[in-house]
Order: sequence, then C-alpha cells, then structure tokens
Amino acid sequence: MESFWKHLKMSLFITNVMKPGNRLITEITEYIEIFYNRHRRQERIGFLSPFAYERQFYEKQLAA
Repeated sequence: MESFWKHLKMSLFITNVMKPGNRLITEITEYIEIFYNRHRRQERIGFLSPFAYERQFYEKQLAA
C-alpha cells in the first residue's frame, strides 16, 4: 500500500501544481482505474497488471 501512495504522489502531486478539488479527484480516479489497474506491471503477480492478472484468473476458472 505504501508503494501505491508513493507512485500516486509522484505521478500527480509532485508534477502538478494545486488544482481545484474536482479536477484532482478526477485525476486520482483516472490514475487508479487507467494506469495503476490496467497498465502498471507488478512483480509479485508475474509482471502483469492487476487487470490482466484478474482476467487471467477468471479465464482459468471458466476453463476448469
């Protein structure tokens, strides 16, 4: 979890000057849903994104 917050801060807060609350909420949501869950590869799950790992898990369940 700490790694997640570090990446979020680096991606959003450090690179952007203060933004209105609604815009910041939108950017955090986009970061989580688009980048973190769908594109960012994670070593502990075989260098897959969380989205790809979950999809692979359910495909195996359906095949069984």
